[in-house]
Amino acid sequence: MDSNINMPLETYVNSTYKTFKEAERTYYKSKNKLMVVIYILVIFMIICSLLLLMLGSDVTTSITFLVISVLYLPGIYLIRLLLIKKMYKTNAALHDSTIHYIFYDEYFELSTPLTQSKVKYEAIYSTIEGDNYILLLPSAKKFFIIDKRNCSEELINFLHIKMEEINARNSKK
Repeated sequence: MDSNINMPLETYVNSTYKTFKEAERTYYKSKNKLMVVIYILVIFMIICSLLLLMLGSDVTTSITFLVISVLYLPGIYLIRLLLIKKMYKTNAALHDSTIHYIFYDEYFELSTPLTQSKVKYEAIYSTIEGDNYILLLPSAKKFFIIDKRNCSEELINFLHIKMEEINARNSKK
């Protein structure tokens, strides 16, 4: 590790529904390729539905495909919002609290008024960085939220080093 970094490094995250929703948006933005495929598929279904209508095919089938295609994306968006709200509600210990992070070379600690944990970087299998958040993922659907707006430049540089190590280690698997 860089000897110029003064350890430990600290930050905090205000754990609110808004923060959770923004972090989830960061998570989903990282899945861009999947979203592009879904958009292309929906456009293809709309075009096929319109072609079937113009060619005089079964009107019921054509309209059904058209309605499903048009409602698919808003439906997915609403389902995602409901899932975000449900996931936030299931973690009642974190509601409207402050999560305090302390970063060391080999692990980080996080604490709230009700909980305290120690997580080794080896337990993190992936990372995602957005405009305002860094997400440390111990599994595919769970993540620790780091709000970059509350981080020192030194901490952000340290996290970038750790993110490179984590992503390099897990790309070999």
